[in-house]
This record gives sequence, structure tokens and C-alpha cells, in this order.
Amino acid sequence: MNKRYPRLIQTVLLVITAIVVLFTWDFVKAHLRARISREVLENSQRAMEIMLNEIKYAQGVYLPASVLNSHPGHLSLRTRQNSFSDETATYIDFYLDQDGRLCMKKEGEETKKITSGDVKINSLVFQYLAANGSKSVRVYLLASYDKDNRMNFWATTTLVSTATLRL
Repeated sequence: MNKRYPRLIQTVLLVITAIVVLFTWDFVKAHLRARISREVLENSQRAMEIMLNEIKYAQGVYLPASVLNSHPGHLSLRTRQNSFSDETATYIDFYLDQDGRLCMKKEGEETKKITSGDVKINSLVFQYLAANGSKSVRVYLLASYDKDNRMNFWATTTLVSTATLRL
């Protein structure tokens, strides 16, 4: 009889350990999925906010340098903000680099990467809307998680927004 109890205790402890390990593993996976989703959404929202803010205060869209209505889009804005003292306007460009990261290039400054290296912009389309004296730009942005991960977790987000130029 006494020899059966240690085996029973070992078996119970083994089962409890297995349950704890599985629960912990599921918790880690859920946390990773949530972090990936949050990173994609936060990057997309920040990128959209930066672009819309620059569009609102732009004098206009510089059409010769812009690629509209197709992916990968390129938006070139003419603006007075941050212009050099002897100039009446400067230019700001939004485009994707070779890695699918959203970039902003202000004339006279270094290129800034707006999205992180873990987030890839899969679709970036700018649409120029002009009617009744009002000029707007609609931005379509589709982003996904792009970091190599062995867990095969991924997340995507699609944002669409429009900003009217305050001429």
C-alpha cells in the first residue's frame, strides 16, 4: 500500500504541472497576439494622424510629383509650414520605402520613417478630391505585422480617412 502512494503523488503532480504549463503557454500566446494587433493598429493610427495633419495645413497637392489612385501611392504637398525664411513654400512627401515602411520627407530635412520595422504597409493609396472650390485628400492605408515570427501570428488593419486642405 505504501508504495502506491508515492506513484499516485507523482502522477498527480505531473498532471498538475502539465496543466500549469499549458495554461501558461496559452497565456503567452494570447499576450503576443494582443501585442502584435496593438502594434499594427497604433502604427497605422499614428501614420494616418501625421499624414492628415500635414494635409490639413498644406497649400495644395503638388500633382507632378504625386502618384494618385494606385499603390504604392506618393503624396507631395506644398506647404508654408517649416519653410525656409527666404522661401514662400516648402514640400513634404509621403511614400513607401523598399521595405514597405511609410516615410515622410520634408524639404531640407532627413527622411523620417513613420512606421516601425515590424509593420509593413501593404497598400497606400492617395486620392485627390476637388469639388466646389474645396480640395481634399483621401488616404487608404492597409498595414500588417511583418516581423519574422515563428508563432505565425499576424494582424492587419485598414484605415481610410479624408482631410480637407485649409487653403
